[in-house]
Amino acid sequence: MNAIQFESVIQNDTIRIPKRYNGWGTSPVLVTIIPASEVRPSFVAKTKQRPSGIDEFPALLDTRGWKFDRDEANER
Repeated sequence: MNAIQFESVIQNDTIRIPKRYNGWGTSPVLVTIIPASEVRPSFVAKTKQRPSGIDEFPALLDTRGWKFDRDEANER
């Protein structure tokens, strides 16, 4: 599955597709509109300037102060 992502402005109920994607496909597509101001920065596309790593995963839980015991975890 191929996907593209770009920013655009809706003008007169029309979304302009950048020229570099013209002719990208002729089959039906799915369009999702998200205000650019609401996009989480942790989901920015990877670039050569930004290597992949653990810092790309957002913290879902605050685990500071938790006590972890390997033996107790293995018992479960």
